[in-house]
Amino acid sequence: MLKIKFMSNLRAILDKKSINLDIEQEKELAELLKIIGNKIKSKFEIIKKEKDHMVLKLYVNLNGQESYITMRVKFLYNNEFISMDKKIKDGELQILPLLGGG
Repeated sequence: MLKIKFMSNLRAILDKKSINLDIEQEKELAELLKIIGNKIKSKFEIIKKEKDHMVLKLYVNLNGQESYITMRVKFLYNNEFISMDKKIKDGELQILPLLGGG
């Protein structure tokens, strides 16, 4: 079981604190973002992938209007910052938006 925690302003945007994913095998962050997007009825698009962070577009429905938010995010896996090519299966993954946007 992989627990996904949404941190900072991402928590308010999605109106969720966390979700649980039951995945069978290790997945890269890009694959996990697709699964997370489906689970929250939204979509993440990777704009730029650096070694220690990603710039993402999060497509959301705000007050009935389709929109997107661009953000720079880091990922913490079991309370440690991870590189963007790490494969993940079980534990806790925190998605942490950084100040300054994309």
